[in-house]
Amino acid sequence: MISCFERESRFTFVVDLMKKWGIHARGALPLTTVHRRLGVLLLGNDEAKGYSPEDICFLSLAADQRVSAIDYEVNFRASQVA
Repeated sequence: MISCFERESRFTFVVDLMKKWGIHARGALPLTTVHRRLGVLLLGNDEAKGYSPEDICFLSLAADQRVSAIDYEVNFRASQVA
């Protein structure tokens, strides 16, 4: 998680683009299961305060729920083909 772009010195191209769009903080949460990597949930926040520890905890739980639903669907479709 990048809690505030104002203090970020890495990824200058992305930081400049996010600032242009009014995004002050960014987060990336992995969508993984024991068996596979499904992707990444990217988040943007237009508030300069960024993400609190409670926000990060909640968003991590939401990502876990989402990845469970996606994994279920992938497994269900695979069982229909087999």
